Amino acid sequence: MRSIIIVFITLIPLFSLAQQNDTIERVILLYIDGFHPQAFEKYNLKNLKEIRQEGTSVSEGIMTFPVHPTIYGYGKFHTTSLPNITTLAGTAFLDEKQHFFHHNLPKNYIKLHAAGSNAYRSMNDGFNYVLTRSGVKDSVLIDFTIDAFEKENDIQFSRIHLQETGAAGRLGVGKQTGNDQTIWADESPYQSAVTNADKQIGRLFSYLKAKGKWESTLIVFMGDGQSAHGWHLYMFEDAWQTPIIFYGPKIKKNYQIPYAENIDVIPTIAKLWNIKLSNINIGGSGIVLNDIIIGQENHTEHPKWTKKINNQQKEYTLLKAKADLKSAENPKINFQLMELMHQELSEHQFYGYDRIMEWKDAQTLEKMYLSNQWVIEKLKNILNEEKGYR
Repeated sequence: MRSIIIVFITLIPLFSLAQQNDTIERVILLYIDGFHPQAFEKYNLKNLKEIRQEGTSVSEGIMTFPVHPTIYGYGKFHTTSLPNITTLAGTAFLDEKQHFFHHNLPKNYIKLHAAGSNAYRSMNDGFNYVLTRSGVKDSVLIDFTIDAFEKENDIQFSRIHLQETGAAGRLGVGKQTGNDQTIWADESPYQSAVTNADKQIGRLFSYLKAKGKWESTLIVFMGDGQSAHGWHLYMFEDAWQTPIIFYGPKIKKNYQIPYAENIDVIPTIAKLWNIKLSNINIGGSGIVLNDIIIGQENHTEHPKWTKKINNQQKEYTLLKAKADLKSAENPKINFQLMELMHQELSEHQFYGYDRIMEWKDAQTLEKMYLSNQWVIEKLKNILNEEKGYR
């Protein structure tokens, strides 16, 4: 008598299998230049809202002080604003010949950098496909990206920076004639630019979905600073803010964490993608956002060094300006200010945005904060003695 074995096979739809995939095959670091976090509530940005709702977002995202000097030591080596450099480097402590995240990726990985301004050219080294030219429309950048994907069949790492929204925020406000001199004004070109950027991003998302690459792609979305008054005005705290969204394999769905900084992005991607970071100035690096990863929780409070140091930069600028004005009439104040700028006469000197390339000399963000705070207290005492501080 022959035995009959019956095997029941359950057919799982390919879509369900794709949802269960936890392998990251490619990473896209996606920017809208000049994206203000409030744009989510003000405008219908369906593609960005899709990844925000279905991934993990940050309630308060803070960037390194958003200055864009083309002078001082920084301007000799870096051509874009500080947050862009510190994000891709994964640290606030920079070098003359900067080591970026994509330099750590395997040699066989194809890497793409597409940005609508030549300001981003100092990050180009190490990318296989590069388009960083001023005046390039957002649609052209997406075309460039899709064409590269088609040619190579895949791009493992992309940094895409759509520029038209930032231009609208910087130039548009200056040309407005109404009482509302903000990016939200009815006559502002900001709304049109940001909704078009979302549309172009939707084209990229649709392409990835059509090619079966969507479920294996890690997308990180950010801005690079935008004040409601136009451009990333570093003395206005809303310009320090940025959305930070993670979407893709290993990322918690419909989740939100309270706080993160731009320098946390690369250490977190590196952990998710099993990439070992090298040549990074650890003392200035961000933390791994473990809480966004499926199956993990955050057990430590974020130190928030970037936010604390940003506040110091603002406070020092105001205090120093007051002291400088007083020093023109009071030689004692002038004498004390001279000492604060002298390494042999002052225990600490302030690590300001004119000394970005020296920040690494502080060794850690905590030590940098403590040195800065020492100088701030000295300035307060100087002004209090003269009854000039309020």
